[in-house]
Amino acid sequence: MPKYLDKVTSKYWASKLAKNTMWMSATGSMVLGMQAVYFVLIARALGPNDYGAFAAAVSLVSVVGPFSSWGTGNLLIRNVSRNHSLFEECWGNALLVTLVLGSLFAGGIILSTRVIFQSRIPISILFFVAVSDLIFFRTLLVTTYCFQAFEQMNWTGILNAQTFALRLGAAVYLIRFVPRPTASNWALLYLLSTAVACAVSCAAVFLRLGGVRLNLQRLKAEFPRGVYFSLGNSSTSLHNDLDKVLLARLSDLQVTGVYAAAYRIVDAVSQPIASLSSSAYARFFVHGKNGMEGPGALPLGSCPPARSMAYWSGYSCC
Repeated sequence: MPKYLDKVTSKYWASKLAKNTMWMSATGSMVLGMQAVYFVLIARALGPNDYGAFAAAVSLVSVVGPFSSWGTGNLLIRNVSRNHSLFEECWGNALLVTLVLGSLFAGGIILSTRVIFQSRIPISILFFVAVSDLIFFRTLLVTTYCFQAFEQMNWTGILNAQTFALRLGAAVYLIRFVPRPTASNWALLYLLSTAVACAVSCAAVFLRLGGVRLNLQRLKAEFPRGVYFSLGNSSTSLHNDLDKVLLARLSDLQVTGVYAAAYRIVDAVSQPIASLSSSAYARFFVHGKNGMEGPGALPLGSCPPARSMAYWSGYSCC
């Protein structure tokens, strides 16, 4: 019996999927811990009203967030997991699409704020959050997809963790150095911390995986396919965040703040499942290279891969 257990455990630890899942679980636990600390700091510093305004702004941005990268991150994983030589052009195309569409959607959200929130949330908050989450955070997510495509989940986890370490530092700065913090103060620090995290993540990709190269012909051919990944991720964002947008419009910001705080606590329970799903995502496309029957050989083939992507995206709210 001991020999059998040794054989099973040694096979388990030799598995790249097992190691990747452990990395994602470990870094995911770190993220949850840091998120819990800075959530408490921000909620106490801002109070229910200002926290509700910030949460409503983040939720609105999260609904359209998946469309700012137009599924290019998912397409990068699909293409590069099958053929590593395609990395530079897929990476370059993803950066271009995220920058252009992220800027357009950010402008649209800022222009629509009076219609949606009836001027109850300052435009400055919407501006800072939209630029942060539609441009910098979405670019950061694409960098994690780059390492995910090569099944280097240790770097995916590290980049996720450093993002929230910087946000925790921003929250400490807000408490320590801003006398009367407001939602606008925190939204600005939120933007700055996300921009720094994005720069660090892009540097890691350039140093470890390679540079960028545009292939507009490939971009044109794959652009229609990107909408399917965007719709899949957006459906999860709608389920997770649209209720907070409606609360901010139909009720008051204090109720929105309390509800958003409770939702973040409940959402943390799904972290272990998301870790396993993220680790298996690249293999999903490798097994599916030869048709629809391929993913059936993967035990997680029936799990919706977009859920893991949207899960990490959901971390942006708070």
